[in-house]
Amino acid sequence: QSVSSLILTTVHPKRTTKMTRRIALTLLLSSALAAKADLDIVLDEKIMSLSLNSAKLSKLAYLANDSPDGSEFDFNIVLEDAHYYVSPSSPDMAIVAKVDGYCYASFRGTEPTSPSDWLQNFDPGTDTICNEQGECCDAREGFVDAYNAPYKQQLENDVKSCVETCDDMDECLVLTGHSQGGAIANVAAVVFAEYKPYVYTFGQPGSVHEPCPYINSNKYIRYVNAIMDGEAMEHDLVPFVPMVGSRFQGCMIVISHQTYAVASFGLLPDPLTKDFSLNIEPFLAHTMSSPESDHGYTQRIMAIMAHNKYPVPMDGWKSGDACGNNSGECASGRCDDYLCMEKEENGASCNEDSDCLSGNCAWYFKCKASGSDEESTM
Repeated sequence: QSVSSLILTTVHPKRTTKMTRRIALTLLLSSALAAKADLDIVLDEKIMSLSLNSAKLSKLAYLANDSPDGSEFDFNIVLEDAHYYVSPSSPDMAIVAKVDGYCYASFRGTEPTSPSDWLQNFDPGTDTICNEQGECCDAREGFVDAYNAPYKQQLENDVKSCVETCDDMDECLVLTGHSQGGAIANVAAVVFAEYKPYVYTFGQPGSVHEPCPYINSNKYIRYVNAIMDGEAMEHDLVPFVPMVGSRFQGCMIVISHQTYAVASFGLLPDPLTKDFSLNIEPFLAHTMSSPESDHGYTQRIMAIMAHNKYPVPMDGWKSGDACGNNSGECASGRCDDYLCMEKEENGASCNEDSDCLSGNCAWYFKCKASGSDEESTM
């Protein structure tokens, strides 16, 4: 047994300081991140179906006070043994229901007109979230507060009761939410770690701090929407808002109007605003569901599935298609002026290393063989 695991099993979180717990978890950081670095996520039909149901339930969570039955917005899903949770003292709401044999817990996102919601979103403090096994991680205090709504105990009891009806409790639970709801689902992943939950979030801000080895990034997808604003492709702003201390878990996947494929960035714990063009005005890329248009998260997932081709390609879009000035969104590995382009042969003009097949754009702006003596431009 490793030293790190001995510390974690012998030091009970409630009997130690936060610093001791952080030291113990830090010993696991290198191995935890190494395990996450090689994410084994394939967008097959099952994963896409779970993603679509998650998107629909993330939207329905905004209506939890009206006890939605799944027919709203022409979603046509059946919520079995549904439970609805509405906080009497805050805007927090949630739904627990069984859909197609899986148990879902969906958390509502930010209510734009609610000051208390915005205070939760921007609370810079840190709090601890623990599960019944005594495993704890640090997270943004506002999102921990939102999880700890007055209905928390009933929600946890209902989740456990639902999971116990499944043949395989390790292949049963799905946690989801949009915006702040996704951040709360991230917190819930620590609470329900024993069930090895799937986590699917949409436009989620950073929530749980690293190190947190109890979250399985191989079952965690963070969808980030992108829309066209004129000739520029821009990304949902919210996932890129700096959250002090937070580092993302899970696989970051960018979705767009080019629904034949997606762009996977794998585990990208610290996405930088400078690397992605952001949709600020009009603020449309953050829309969860927009029946009157095709740019909402739900509509994007539905359009991807409409191709009925699995697994969904995850290496980005082909040359000539739009990109958000991030070369990781192009199958060729090159994005220039919001368009995916093929990389250039040696001797061709270039502006940066990513323009060249060799990966070497020399100081005089020509592609050169890799390892040549000329210094590159970048």
